[in-house]
Amino acid sequence: MDILKNFSFVLGNELDWPETSFATGFQNLSWPILHGTTDSMYLRLRQRNLCNHRDFQNICFNGAASSSMLSYLETIARNPQDDKPAVVFYGMMGNDVCRRWMSSLEDLTTPEEFRQNVEATLDKLNEILPSGSHVLLIGLVNASFVFDTMSERVHPLGKLRNDVRYADVYEWFNCMRIGPCYGWLNKNETIRQATTQRSVELTEVLQDLAETKTYDQFTLHFLSNPMVQVFRQWEKEGHELWKLLEPVDSIHPVQAILPLITQAMWNEVATKYPEVLGDVNPKNNLIQAIFGDQGGH
Repeated sequence: MDILKNFSFVLGNELDWPETSFATGFQNLSWPILHGTTDSMYLRLRQRNLCNHRDFQNICFNGAASSSMLSYLETIARNPQDDKPAVVFYGMMGNDVCRRWMSSLEDLTTPEEFRQNVEATLDKLNEILPSGSHVLLIGLVNASFVFDTMSERVHPLGKLRNDVRYADVYEWFNCMRIGPCYGWLNKNETIRQATTQRSVELTEVLQDLAETKTYDQFTLHFLSNPMVQVFRQWEKEGHELWKLLEPVDSIHPVQAILPLITQAMWNEVATKYPEVLGDVNPKNNLIQAIFGDQGGH
């Protein structure tokens, strides 16, 4: 079956392609499961200043929540004494309300737990980052539209006989406790609404931290979730929402949408916090003439 040809490859990579992501993407790939170009915050910062070439890291992983970030901060390659300032995007997206092992609303991260986790991460970043850095806290995603949009559509597993809906897959996901989001991919509307409310509450924590906390090594900023902006604009323009979503799990955006997410994110940073982007390097042409593509990526 053609629809399942790349299924194991997709699942094995957990629908995760950092090399084409909106944050650190640097490569256009001609894979049969990826359709669309790559545009990213990294590529735009590199274009602005070629000294940013290869100066990026992506330390996230699928399912990472605020409670697990501290251990991954140890992998950041930045020397606070010798390196240039960094731009850090902190985005858990929906993982604090979408843990795989969830079986009830009691498993959602509370606002108090979330605040404690994020503050611990920020304190650690204050030890790691060079002075003059920027940290941008990205609000959580709102996936409340997914169930109503996808539940009655036929899942790729049911394409042959037209007999498996997304609602059936969601129920199996939650029964096995392996689904990407128990709360939003749930037939119980009360649970879906509670998940959305918690996402709003956690986003409010990030906003409050950005407004009230100060650090010696970096300036703290808040960004609205770029995916939410893109989804709203997509719907406003009359497009079908299901086309935004990766067909295997229906909770991640498709590659073709990622450049729109990058654009929304870049626009907000450029409008609210232009100092984060840094100056355009006047020596870019000279760097290009001497080093070419600097070995690529």
